[in-house]
Amino acid sequence: MGEYNAPTKGASCTLYNSAGVALGTSLTGDNGQVDLKGIALIPRGLVSVACKGGTYTDEATGKLIDLGQMVIRAATIYSGTGPLMMLSSPLSEVAYQLADTNSGDRTVIAKAIMRQNIAVAAAFGVTGIDITTTTPTDINTNKATNDDAGKFGMALAAVSQMGENSADSSPAETITALVADMADGNIDGRVVGKQTVDMTTAMNNFSNGEGANNITDGKGAGNVIGVTNSVAFITLGEATTNTYTVVLNTQPTGNVTITPNSNDTGAATVSAAMTFTSANWSTPQTVTVTGVNDADATDETVTISHTITGAGYAGVTSANVIASVTDDEIFFNNLVYSTVTSPDTGKVWLDRNLGATQVATSKTDSAAYGHYYQWGRNDDGHESSSSAAVATIASSITNAGNLFITSDIDWTNADTSGALRTVAWADGGANDICPAGFSVPTEAELTADTIGATTTNITNIDTVFSSFLKIPTAGYRNRANNGSFHSAGSLVLLWSRGTNGVKAHNLNISSGTATSSYIDHAYGFSVRCIKN
Repeated sequence: MGEYNAPTKGASCTLYNSAGVALGTSLTGDNGQVDLKGIALIPRGLVSVACKGGTYTDEATGKLIDLGQMVIRAATIYSGTGPLMMLSSPLSEVAYQLADTNSGDRTVIAKAIMRQNIAVAAAFGVTGIDITTTTPTDINTNKATNDDAGKFGMALAAVSQMGENSADSSPAETITALVADMADGNIDGRVVGKQTVDMTTAMNNFSNGEGANNITDGKGAGNVIGVTNSVAFITLGEATTNTYTVVLNTQPTGNVTITPNSNDTGAATVSAAMTFTSANWSTPQTVTVTGVNDADATDETVTISHTITGAGYAGVTSANVIASVTDDEIFFNNLVYSTVTSPDTGKVWLDRNLGATQVATSKTDSAAYGHYYQWGRNDDGHESSSSAAVATIASSITNAGNLFITSDIDWTNADTSGALRTVAWADGGANDICPAGFSVPTEAELTADTIGATTTNITNIDTVFSSFLKIPTAGYRNRANNGSFHSAGSLVLLWSRGTNGVKAHNLNISSGTATSSYIDHAYGFSVRCIKN
C-alpha cells in the first residue's frame, strides 16, 4: 500500500475489506509505501485503503507539505487471489468521493468505484492506466517518460499545479474543487471557491515552469521533457516583426528540431526551424514573427504551433503562441488606406491623398490625386472633383452646403482669421476630415517631412514623388473661374492647418522649386493626413 501526492512519508495507511473492517495499519516510508505482509486473507470484493497525514514535497513549488489529519483514499474490486497493491492519490480520492453517493455505504461504493476510477483516469488524460495500482514517477527526483508511470506522475503534477495557480490552495481544497468539476464526468475548467480547475493551464504552467514558486533545477518541472516558450501572446503590426524564444526543459540525447508553424501565412509568417543539441539545449533560441501587409482592413489573430522532432522528444508537444496582427489598413469613407512612416521624424502618414483610390504609381497618376479641399472646410461634398461651384459665401464654417464656393479670398465670412478652422481641422474637430487618430498636419509637421527632410532632399515634383509619401502632381482647383482645375501633372499643392491670419499655409512644389507659402482659403488643394 502507499500514498502518492508525490511519495508521502509518515502517512498512516489502513486497509479495509468490503464490510469496512480494518485488516491492518502501518506508516509509509520514504518511498510512500508500506508492505502489510501479516494479512493472511483478503476477501474478494470491495477493498479500500485510507491514508491519513504524512508529508511530501510539492512538485510545483518544492515546498514540504504536511497533510495533518487529511485522509486520502483509494478503492477497487479485489478478485480474492494473488497479491494486492493499492496506492491512494488525489485522483483515487476524487474517484472515491464520486462513488460514495450515500454517506459511506460500501455497497453503493462497490457498484460505482471501478467506473469512477476509469472516468477519473480519462478526465486526467491517463486513459487505460489503473490509478489505484500504478506507481507514478516521482517528478521531484526523476524525469517523466512516456510510459504509464510518467503519465500518471504528470497527472499528479497537474493537480499540484492547480493549487499553485490558485494562490496555493490546500490539497483538500483542490480535491473538493475537482470532485465538483468532475460531477459531469469531465474536467471542464471552472472556479470552485478560490480553486481554479483547469487541466490544460495547469499542465502547461507546470511543464513551462510558470508560477512564482515553480522549480526547474532538475526537480519538478525541470524533470519534464518539454519545451518552454517565453510568452503565450505577442502583438505586431503589418510589415513589422516581434519575437519570442523557445528552449528545451531537459538535455536531449541527440539533436532536437523545433519548427514554428503559422496557421495563416497570409497574416503572419514565422522564421525557420531551430536545432537544439545536447550542448546548447538550455540556451533559448528566437522565433521571429513577421506581419504580412495585406489588402484588407481587418486585425487578425494567428496561432503559431511547434513541430518537435528528435531524440527523446518524439511526441512531445508545446503550447501555442498567439500572435495578434494589427492591420495598418484604415477603412474610411468607403476607401481603404494604409500608412507610411517617415524615415526622418518617425511620424505616421496616410499612404495617399484623401480621396485617392490608390497609392501613386507615378507623379501623374490621376487615380492618386484625390479630393480638392477648401482650407478648413468639412468633407461635405465640395471636395469632389465632380462637385459644382457656387459664388455664395457661407456664413458658417460647419454648414457650407455641398458645393465648391468661389471667392477672391475665402469661402466663409464666419472665421476671417482662420483660428476656428485651425482647431476644426484637427482630430475630433468640428470639420475633422481625417480618419480617427489622424489630423491635417500642422505647418511644422508638413514641412519637417517634405522640404525640411534630410533623408530625401525634396526640391521638385520628381523628388517629392520619390519620397516615402509618393505625392502626385494633383494640381489645384481655382478659387475663381467657376472652380476650374489647373496644373494637374505639373504642381503639388498641399494644405497644412496652419494660418497667418487671412491666408493659410500650403506646400507648393513645381518642376524646379519646393516652397512653403501662404494663400487664400478659397483654393482647393490636396490634403495628406498625419497620425496624432
